[in-house]
Amino acid sequence: MKSTLLMLMVGAMLAIFTTKTQAQVDDYGVDHKWSDLYAAKNRSAMEYINIAKRVNWIPRKDGKFEGSYELFEKVFIEIAQKEGLMKQLKIDGEYYCGKDHELLFYKYNKYYNTISRDEWDNNCDILNNLMRLDKKE
Repeated sequence: MKSTLLMLMVGAMLAIFTTKTQAQVDDYGVDHKWSDLYAAKNRSAMEYINIAKRVNWIPRKDGKFEGSYELFEKVFIEIAQKEGLMKQLKIDGEYYCGKDHELLFYKYNKYYNTISRDEWDNNCDILNNLMRLDKKE
């Protein structure tokens, strides 16, 4: 009797835990805890530049900007004025940071100046987009 009751309690707890953890992840593997956070933010081109400066983001030498922050800033200011770019960056930030939040944090700290978890959690959308813009295809 005790073992049956214990098994029922464990089963109920597992069901509750599984429901709570899966409720935030959709069919595409996007964790809405993160994507919803970034969706609520309307980022400007100046926020990208200010955050990049604050975390001392330096493009990779083997990337599109050849290790030059100045080149990045010049190009970004020009392309940010193109219609639709900031909207696309917002969509990309929501999706990728919702889908691969932890992996991208590791990747960012591997290739760029190390940042805190708090900085990443608040600005994954911008920092990941900076990585993507810097990547040579």
